Amino acid sequence: VQIVLATHSLFLLRELEILSQEQRYASVPRRYITFSLKGGTVTAVQGDRIEEVEPIVSLEESLEQSDRYLEME
Repeated sequence: VQIVLATHSLFLLRELEILSQEQRYASVPRRYITFSLKGGTVTAVQGDRIEEVEPIVSLEESLEQSDRYLEME
């Protein structure tokens, strides 16, 4: 069985990463893939660990949104 999950949710992404570190899920294979747009070209980066897929665009966008929110009066 293969499951493909796509999300922009940082909460869900972090939760899956936390669960993947638990002993009962250690043998479950996983693959992380991220897409980014640079100069009109879509680039895909993939890896077996979340640390291998940089940049995580949803993380960058979330941080930028937080900065904009904090700048509001």
